[in-house]
Order: sequence, then structure tokens, then C-alpha cells
Amino acid sequence: MNARLDRGYAAKLKVLVERRGSVTEALKYAIDVGYREATTAQATRRILDGLVGAFEGPEDLSTNYKEYLSESLARKHGLGR
Repeated sequence: MNARLDRGYAAKLKVLVERRGSVTEALKYAIDVGYREATTAQATRRILDGLVGAFEGPEDLSTNYKEYLSESLARKHGLGR
């Protein structure tokens, strides 16, 4: 495997090699971490995609949520508005 690394990445790789014991182990570790991060992000996106449109409410809720919350609390506690 060949890679062209600038000084910053070379320094980072050196730290990983010192901690992992070899370039091979450092690369395996980096691949595992990157893979785990990528697959976790994909899983999170799939979950969130399933939630979009799953709830009912006013179309402007995201921008006027404070007003809706105030109204709801006023009704709950019997306060006139």
C-alpha cells in the first residue's frame, strides 16, 4: 500500500504507530474507527429519515414552537392569554 501524506498526516500516523506498534496495526485501527463512524452515521440517517413526516402538527412548528408551547402551557395551567 502506498500513500502520500503531508506532514500533518505523517505526524498523526506516527502517533498511531507508536500507540499501536506498527504501521499495519495503526492502519487497521484507523480503518476500523472510520468504518464504525461511517456506518453509525448511515444508521442514524436511516432512523431519522424514517421519522420525517411521522408526526402531526402545525407546518410552522419548527419556527413558532415558543408560541405553541406558551399556548399549551397557558391552557394546561388555566392561564388566560
